[in-house]
Amino acid sequence: MQPRAYAGLDNPVFTGRVRDYTKRPSFYAPRPVKRQIVSDIIVPRQVSQVPQVVKVTHKPNHLNRKVERTYVLRREIVTKPVKRQRKQVVTKTRLLMGMAVLLFMLGAGVSLQTIRQNQQTGTQVKALAAQASVSANGPDLPDETKPAGSVLSDYHVAADLPRFLTISKLGIQARVKRMGVKADNSLQAPPNIYDAGWYDGSAKPGEAGAMLLDGHVHGPTQPGVFMNLKKLVAGDTIQVERGDGKVMTYKVVTTKTYDVNNVDMAAALSPVVAGKPGLNLMTCAGKYDAAAKEYRQRLVVFTVQG
Repeated sequence: MQPRAYAGLDNPVFTGRVRDYTKRPSFYAPRPVKRQIVSDIIVPRQVSQVPQVVKVTHKPNHLNRKVERTYVLRREIVTKPVKRQRKQVVTKTRLLMGMAVLLFMLGAGVSLQTIRQNQQTGTQVKALAAQASVSANGPDLPDETKPAGSVLSDYHVAADLPRFLTISKLGIQARVKRMGVKADNSLQAPPNIYDAGWYDGSAKPGEAGAMLLDGHVHGPTQPGVFMNLKKLVAGDTIQVERGDGKVMTYKVVTTKTYDVNNVDMAAALSPVVAGKPGLNLMTCAGKYDAAAKEYRQRLVVFTVQG
């Protein structure tokens, strides 16, 4: 039996050809290929399964650019101050360490100077304990002749010693005489009630330590150079001129009154402000004891050079 002829096969081109129905027609859709998934990535098995690369031109996304700019700004704002803060902390730490070292060195210097002054003062205090400007054995009668102008101008001392004492508030301009101690270890008083006495065991003007000057509060009939010393208050100025003409100014810090038998000579021979040159003035105070022939108290004015 001849195979049935189709209209399409009557074409001479297909003469002698027989359709093989055992083969699958080419127009059939291919079976779906199983794909292996590795880490969520599809791996194609055939070339036809490789997706075509389509070139897509993306328009600039202003939102992304904005987000990117925001991130950069945030990074600058967050990270840069942290670096600056670290630098500031390091700088502050170094400054604090430097200040601590400086304060330590200053403290050590003041301590050494104080120890030296205390050693010198301790020796002097032992020799001058319970002393006064007037001896307990009886007052020496001082001269009451007031020095004239020519006497003051003709008065000279060594270049580094005190020559004149000036207290403008009290109207005082007095010579400064060099004085020591008596046989009974009491301070020598100036021979004239208008002169001040510099204890030569104390510091010189401008030197480290304290310079001690004493003077009479009253003579036999006339008031002495330190009669109104009790009127000085904190802030008042005192000047001392050396033999070389150099003038040094001191400011009153405080005043103290002691019993005649309990004078703090350690304080009188020490600067009121540690580490700075001082000037201390001492005189008699309180009531006069006729039986003991001396005043019952001592007044000390503490000043600092500045």
